[in-house]
Parts: sequence; structure tokens; C-alpha cells
Amino acid sequence: MPTPSAEELQRIFKTLSDITRMRILRLLAQEELMVQELMEVLGMAQSRVSRHLAILREAGLVSDRRDGTYV
Repeated sequence: MPTPSAEELQRIFKTLSDITRMRILRLLAQEELMVQELMEVLGMAQSRVSRHLAILREAGLVSDRRDGTYV
């Protein structure tokens, strides 16, 4: 596994500095959840949850998958 660059590490640490993203990672480490389920657990709007997931995805910390009409 190659050593991450300083820029990559900075991006990852910046991503992890947000408490909501840490909560999302902790929840997803326990089980796979859909956005709707995350919305209910976190008490947040779909747009906020989706934005946090996009940031986590861009940092390479989560991935998504399609199951029928669900992502």
C-alpha cells in the first residue's frame, strides 16, 4: 500500500474533523444504511446527509452501491 501524500492526509483529517461525518462513519461501520435511515438516526435533512456522504466519498472513506432504485 503506497504512503499517502501530505495533501491526501490533510484531506482525510479535515474530513474526519467534522463530528457529523464521524457519527456517519461510526454508524456505517456497524451496518450498511441507506440515506433515509441515516436521516432518521441523525435527525437531518436529506441534503445535509447527502453532502456529508459526498465529502466522505471524495476522501475515499466510504463508497456507495446501487440496489434497484436505491443508492
